[in-house]
Amino acid sequence: MKKILFLLTLFLVVTSCTLAPIYTPKNARSLPPGNFEVDIGVYPVISGNASYGVTADFDLGVTFEQQLAPVAALWGKYSFLNNPAGFALAAYGGYFKSGGAIKASGYMLGPIASFRTQWFEAYMAIRYNTVNYTVSEISQSDSDEFIFDLNLAQSSMTYWQLDLGFNFWVTETFAVNIGGVYFNYIDGVSNSTDFTPTAAVLFKF
Repeated sequence: MKKILFLLTLFLVVTSCTLAPIYTPKNARSLPPGNFEVDIGVYPVISGNASYGVTADFDLGVTFEQQLAPVAALWGKYSFLNNPAGFALAAYGGYFKSGGAIKASGYMLGPIASFRTQWFEAYMAIRYNTVNYTVSEISQSDSDEFIFDLNLAQSSMTYWQLDLGFNFWVTETFAVNIGGVYFNYIDGVSNSTDFTPTAAVLFKF
C-alpha cells in the first residue's frame, strides 16, 4: 500500500509541472494588518504558501512549489471590495523564478472574485501567465513531464489560467479547500487546454 501511494504521489508531481506556480490565492479578501495565512496544498505538485496583511486591503505573499525544479514566487493581492462576508473582488500579481536544472522566470496577473457565507466560500480567479525559460537546460524527456506539450523550438510561453474552488471554513482560522485549475495556452505549447484538480488546507493566525 505504501509503495502504491508513493508511486501515485510521484506520478502526480512529474505530470503536473507548468514552470510557473500553479497556486493562486483562494479568496479576494485581504487579511487584517499584521495577520498571516498559510496555505499547504497539492496542485497536484506540493505547494507551500504564506501571506501577510500589510494594510487593510493589501496582502504580500510568497509561494514555493516542488515541480521538476523548485519554483518560488513573490506576489501581492489588493482587495477593491474587501467584505468579510458576501462578495469580494481583488487584483493579484507577482513574479516567479525556478532554479535547478530547469531555469525559468516570468510574471502572473489577474482578478480574483469570491463569495463567503458563514462557513462556505466559493471563488474564481482568472490569471495571465508569461514564462521565459532556457531551452538548452530542458531536454525532450523533461518536457514530456509537463502537463502541456512544451515547444522546445521556443524560449517562452504564455497562457491563461482559470481557478475555481470552494473553501469550507471549519473554524474562523482553519479551512479545507477543493478546486480545479483549467489552462488555456496561447503560445509556446502544442496542446491548447489542460485541467488539474487541487486540494489544500488554510490556516490563519
